[in-house]
Amino acid sequence: MLFHHFITLVLYSGSYLMNFLGWGLVVILPLDFSDVFVHFCKAFGDTNFRKIANCFGFLMWLGWFVGRIYVYDRVIYDGWFVAPVDKIVGWHESYMYNVMGWFLTMLSVLNFWWFYLISRIIMKVITGKNAEDDHNLIEVTTTKDNEFKKQIN
Repeated sequence: MLFHHFITLVLYSGSYLMNFLGWGLVVILPLDFSDVFVHFCKAFGDTNFRKIANCFGFLMWLGWFVGRIYVYDRVIYDGWFVAPVDKIVGWHESYMYNVMGWFLTMLSVLNFWWFYLISRIIMKVITGKNAEDDHNLIEVTTTKDNEFKKQIN
């Protein structure tokens, strides 16, 4: 998640500093559209209203697909390959334009990964299994942690 925030911060500030405000809008509009359903899903997730939480989970999945997978990637493709900016004058601007494009692509890869995780949870709901968000349940321990735990016990 820290990587996501770093990329977003670079894209916001870079679009402002380079006067490519369209890059910032590409980050804000399609990505924040799906966040509305994410927060509703979180709000109802820990309550007894499981059907409402599941409905918002499906809407989150659908909004994620439309906003972050289809629209976001389409805008990146159109802006980077189909209709490049004619205002680029020097090699510095051309270089930064490509750097910003790569940061947008990295954010797209993260969106695909999160869409995969959300799809797994949706499939668990459909099949009637426990729809627990399992990416938080993965515990990474090192040998030092294991040795420390053995010494305590």
